Amino acid sequence: MANHCINNITIIGSPFTLSKVKQLILNNTDTSNKPENFDNWFCFTDATGEYMFPGLSIHPCDEENTLFNEGEGHLLITGTSKWGPPEQLLKYLSHVGKCAIETEYDEPGMLLYGRSWYKDNEQILEIKVNDSEFGEYNEEDRCIAPDGRDITDCETEYYEEVLDRKQQELKNLL
Repeated sequence: MANHCINNITIIGSPFTLSKVKQLILNNTDTSNKPENFDNWFCFTDATGEYMFPGLSIHPCDEENTLFNEGEGHLLITGTSKWGPPEQLLKYLSHVGKCAIETEYDEPGMLLYGRSWYKDNEQILEIKVNDSEFGEYNEEDRCIAPDGRDITDCETEYYEEVLDRKQQELKNLL
């Protein structure tokens, strides 16, 4: 059984671009231009467990279970994939949809936590929590950060702080 990676995918673009990407996801039945080794495409599910890309899956996707949270200039998709983020899918959508994509992912079983950005069929940047930055559980089943702080009740917030710090450091370099 695969570990499940939680993905929050933000697609950034004009209203026309976002509409195009949404229709591509909901209606695409053409798999001829789909890259090889595209397993995560088929297993990407929403919070209800329904497969999200019905044209490329044997499972129906109920559009009543809202997959999209649309905002001004972005489209948010939340779902799970096997083992890690669906990189091939994100590259494909960035290329075909002519859009920029940011994803945040969390796969606790494999200690994957990070953010990545895609454009023009490429991953252009990835920042992630390194192995040495993850908390470790002690005998009392408390999660202790490398700096000694007890983060048992705020693990996600701690990892977000690590990513925010790294992202700010990158911005300062530019």
